[in-house]
Amino acid sequence: MEVNKFSDTKVGMFVMVLIGWNYIGHDLLQAAIGVPLLFIGTIYFMFVFYRNCVVRRVLLKTGGKGEKEWVVVNTSKDYVSDGRTGTSSMLAYARWNHAAAYFVFVGICAIIILVRNLS
Repeated sequence: MEVNKFSDTKVGMFVMVLIGWNYIGHDLLQAAIGVPLLFIGTIYFMFVFYRNCVVRRVLLKTGGKGEKEWVVVNTSKDYVSDGRTGTSSMLAYARWNHAAAYFVFVGICAIIILVRNLS
């Protein structure tokens, strides 16, 4: 009964918060840092992948009889097309490198979120 009276006071509430923090505080902190980092990082990697690894066509102008003039964006003189898909081996390497960097990033976020007591 004395514990219930103590927990109703301001000091008792503070002590209960400290006890709760001792049990789940690190997990909450890891989730509060890791989940937003994973979300923001995934959006960033999707943006960077789209800007650097996707070959896009942009419509420049349309003619009078439905003729359209297109320009291909995100190609370089180093990217030699293979003739069938319009992609190159350099572009394929860039895609694999972006994927590898993303998986490393996801691994780091998983360590932040899941690993307990890093110190």
